[in-house]
Amino acid sequence: MERGFDDLDKTVVSGARAADDCGLRELQLLKRQTVRTDVAIVGAGFTGLSAAHELNKAGIDFVLLEARGRVGGRVESQWNGLGELIDSGGQFLCEDMPELMALVRTRGKTLVETYVKGEFIAQPLTGEKETERIYYASMAIRDRMNAIAPADPTIAGLTVAAWLDRQNDPGEAKAAFRSMIEGLWCQALEKLPLWHLIDNDRRITNEVSELQYFLHETMQSLADDLAGDLGDRLRLNTPVRTIERRLGGVRLTSTTGSIMARTALIAMPPMMASKLGFAPPLPVALEKALGVWQSGAVIKIQLRYAAAFW
Repeated sequence: MERGFDDLDKTVVSGARAADDCGLRELQLLKRQTVRTDVAIVGAGFTGLSAAHELNKAGIDFVLLEARGRVGGRVESQWNGLGELIDSGGQFLCEDMPELMALVRTRGKTLVETYVKGEFIAQPLTGEKETERIYYASMAIRDRMNAIAPADPTIAGLTVAAWLDRQNDPGEAKAAFRSMIEGLWCQALEKLPLWHLIDNDRRITNEVSELQYFLHETMQSLADDLAGDLGDRLRLNTPVRTIERRLGGVRLTSTTGSIMARTALIAMPPMMASKLGFAPPLPVALEKALGVWQSGAVIKIQLRYAAAFW
């Protein structure tokens, strides 16, 4: 009899476990249910957030998918040791960015003007006139470079470093040019195609410094404001793995389920987009371009002085 009761207990426990397992599977299926929408946006940086707002204004249904637990992409804020919220990512803006400036004013943000006036200082230390002379000599190299057509076949495959080596300018002018470009791009000149730098330089039309302003509330706060308008159409912690084109639309799969949409908008940096699985595969030229794209390596350091000596 004792043996029979033991068997009965085991049967009851086994049945309970089976019921629990079944319930767990049902819960997992519910969590991984397929979402249907018109547009699936991948990436909740400013591009993805702006696209979401435009679709919302047009009355088009969408979901915005972000792999991380926050929005903003390359903007980010952190608390420093003094309990102040500071920008630890992208920070600056200027009047030559009309769309961003309009958004900042609409959202009631506080613009802080960046103090950038002062004398040239070079390392190793030189006199003011000598420093100014070297600066203008380096700018002459840049102007000469920009006179070249980006599509000129003679510069195909040429890096900025290789082109600079061919120039007959003084060594200090070439060193200043290298320092300027590598500082702007956060890339070694040996990795930077000459045509790409020329093409980018020609499209720079700003008349004021890009460092003209920053936001007292941080740039991250602006991204958070935009995200706050989207409700449950924003899905954080939802990394997209694959994007499959199907008849009548696309299917996106993530760790939390799948999304069926009429179309997808990829709002990610090229390097991140290259890691997505596409079916059918992307065109060879596009896939190759995404695969070789490199972002600069950046370290941000903030210094606090006891007084604003400037």
